[in-house]
Amino acid sequence: MSDVQTGWMLSIVGIGTVFAVLAVIALFIDQLRRFDDRAAAKADARAKDPDVQPPTPNKPTIDDTTLVLITAAAATLIQGRFRVRRIRRLGGPDKSVWSQQGRATLMGSHVISPQPKER
Repeated sequence: MSDVQTGWMLSIVGIGTVFAVLAVIALFIDQLRRFDDRAAAKADARAKDPDVQPPTPNKPTIDDTTLVLITAAAATLIQGRFRVRRIRRLGGPDKSVWSQQGRATLMGSHVISPQPKER
């Protein structure tokens, strides 16, 4: 085979492979859409059923002892007048690992190194 024939053959095989993979991806996405439609239909049917009640989300609460300890730690750090307006949990199952790692990196960069004593 000449170089031109080899080039045409590779082009045809490459284009055919690309379109075959695109067809497989399109079929996969179509199946996902159908699965999502069925799940949504089931959820709508459950929502219309008066016997089934939706679950209530459980929000974690902070007891008084923990609140006092957090306030005491803030008072020790700030050493002045302040008001605790809100305490919220950072992280948890709804937060991604990436955001937790970014927060840890950001907080770690705020470490104050001790300065050498002047003589």
